[in-house]
Amino acid sequence: MSTHPIATYKKSARLFALYQRLPRSKDKAISLTELMNVYGNNPNHYANERKNLENDLTSLNQIFNDVFHSDALMRLPAWGQNISGQTARFYIEPSFRGITILAAGGSWLTLINSTSMVNVRYLLYSAVYKEEITKLPLYKRLLFAFTMNDFMFAVSEESQLKKGYFDYAYTVTAGLVFYVIWNLSTFLGIFLARFLSDIDSLGFDFVIAATFITIILPMIKTKALLLSVVSSAVFAYLFEYFHIGNGLILSALIGMVVGTLFSKSSNDDDKTEDTTTDKAKGERL
Repeated sequence: MSTHPIATYKKSARLFALYQRLPRSKDKAISLTELMNVYGNNPNHYANERKNLENDLTSLNQIFNDVFHSDALMRLPAWGQNISGQTARFYIEPSFRGITILAAGGSWLTLINSTSMVNVRYLLYSAVYKEEITKLPLYKRLLFAFTMNDFMFAVSEESQLKKGYFDYAYTVTAGLVFYVIWNLSTFLGIFLARFLSDIDSLGFDFVIAATFITIILPMIKTKALLLSVVSSAVFAYLFEYFHIGNGLILSALIGMVVGTLFSKSSNDDDKTEDTTTDKAKGERL
């Protein structure tokens, strides 16, 4: 990296330079004033450059949150807290996730559960297409794995229900489209963030929940799935209300059990009804 002030770089280079310059421990966290020593040295534009530094730090934090699902860029006081009358200090926490959970009093079980819940869905998605994917050449399997995401799975399942077969080209194309849109939206958010103040107060976090709701709702086409979703939602609320640990995991398991039991019960009733109908036909004959 050049020795020129960071403020003279293009934005992508500024963010990378900031990432390199920020300390890697809480004890060495530095303030905006200290960062300005390497960010900008033009006294005639100090105010503007300092404002740009604040915006760049916010953008870098959003990249970690949105792209890497990471809290690696730490601020003291924490992001979202009022810093009126306080000096904000910043640092990078390389092993952010585990340390953050354990430092907050979480157990190793909580750490393992949180990591598993974030990633296990991709294992389940892949398992759904195991028979179709294992027959394909290696390069097609790798492309499928690269494009796998929540949106692709939902669209592919809908396509498979309509067509009656797994359409590889359609599925991978959908995955690539969502991948491009995801990245473009992320960088657009990074760009627009500089024009917004106090983003945390705007309630954009709800978009994540809304996204998964729109994925799930169209797939609820049976009573078993409806009961599974409703029971999971109810128990998730109750566990959260009563401050029960690992409530999200427990509510998901309860939903799966309820859905499975109801589905099994419905199948047994259908078999009984079919048997009764066959007996009635036989007696008439």
